[in-house]
Amino acid sequence: NEGGQRVVALAVCTANGVTPCGACRQVLSEFAPDDNDVPVWIVDGQGNVRETTLAALLPDDFGARHLRRG
Repeated sequence: NEGGQRVVALAVCTANGVTPCGACRQVLSEFAPDDNDVPVWIVDGQGNVRETTLAALLPDDFGARHLRRG
């Protein structure tokens, strides 16, 4: 992604601690490093935190590395 930024970590805070939707996961993966090993913290309204990775949330992503030539 020319001129774009990379996602290096992500926190998602919602009232009930849900994960990002599928479309959001895909967009995030397009800005993640090639291994998609970006830490994701899910936080609910009571302050409970669980940690996962973008790769775990979207194991068969389609990212920029799939579009490179050569």
